[in-house]
Amino acid sequence: MINNFFPQGKLEDYQAKQRKGETLNEEQLKAVAKLDDVLSQIELLQDLIKQFTTHSVEVCYFVINYLQQNGMQFIYYQDLSQLNKS
Repeated sequence: MINNFFPQGKLEDYQAKQRKGETLNEEQLKAVAKLDDVLSQIELLQDLIKQFTTHSVEVCYFVINYLQQNGMQFIYYQDLSQLNKS
């Protein structure tokens, strides 16, 4: 899923073309030159996404537990349009 957001495959294709001796335009050459930086950034972003996801789940559990401990009820609306009908 995450790979759909990043141009990693396209950049690796440019690098493969360059290794085969195909001619790349100036923009493609610049992209290939920065491939290692891009891959490092992709790895960092994937790690951050995992961390944020983990933290958001932890916060949800905390909120639900807090509400239950204080006698409140947690209501989950799958369809947010239902909120306007109340």
